Formats: sequence, structure tokens, C-alpha cells
Amino acid sequence: MGEKLIKQYLQEFNKLSKGKGHYGYALKCGNSFSSPGKLTPNEKKLLKKCRYSTKSRECYYNSQMLNICNPKFKYYEGWYLFEDIPIPLEHGFNVINGKVVDTTQFTERKSRKRNYFGINIPSKFVRKNMEETEMAEAMLYKYARSKKGKC
Repeated sequence: MGEKLIKQYLQEFNKLSKGKGHYGYALKCGNSFSSPGKLTPNEKKLLKKCRYSTKSRECYYNSQMLNICNPKFKYYEGWYLFEDIPIPLEHGFNVINGKVVDTTQFTERKSRKRNYFGINIPSKFVRKNMEETEMAEAMLYKYARSKKGKC
């Protein structure tokens, strides 16, 4: 249900932007995930080695810093929604071995099921963008433009 709602949302925004935004790219190249997966002991150990923030409303910073600390925690940018609130929210999160690691949501609403949809942005692009801008920011639009429609 969640993936379908997110895709409908993206289709509508793609129409509104007349295909010039990053929504069409996300529809074409995005991946869907369900609630954060249970980490293995080894994955938990890797996570503990990284100093990362769990500050609410700082998802891009939290997840980009985790990716820079350990690229095994792939950086994804896209949308998520809670099962009981069908409104997609823009979000940055990490994925390791097909499981979502959402450092921003670790401390909040643990029990609520979430659906995620996003694009993997490589560590090299994340690092370069942070060096150029001196900040962590939403970068899906920049990344989509750099790919020129190719996944």
C-alpha cells in the first residue's frame, strides 16, 4: 500500500513539474523498502563504530554522515510514510544489506510501520556535495540531473 501511495504522489508531482523535476527519475530508478529491518550483530557493531546523530528533522545530515563514516550504510534519498498517515515525506536514510537504517527515526515512533522509497546516491557524490556546499542538504535533484535520466 505504501509504495503505491508514494508512486502516485511522485506521478502527480512529475505531471505538475512537466517532467522537469526529479520525480520522473525517482519513479524510474527508485527502490522501495518497508519498515527498518532487524540488524545482525555484525551490522549493529558497524553502526556503533560510527558516531552519528539521531537528531529529529536532520535526516540528511544524520544519514549522510553515517554513509561517510562507513559506505556500507548506503545513502538513500527519497520519501517515507507511516502506515497510518498516507502522506509521503521527503527523507534521507541509509540501507545496509537491503535493510533500512533510519537514524533519525531511531528515537521516535519505533513501533509504527513505515514505507520508504528512494534513490541510492553514491558515497563519492555525497562527499563531493558536502565538500562543495560545506553542508548536508537534500541532493536528489542535483544527483538526478547529473545522471541525465540514466539509472
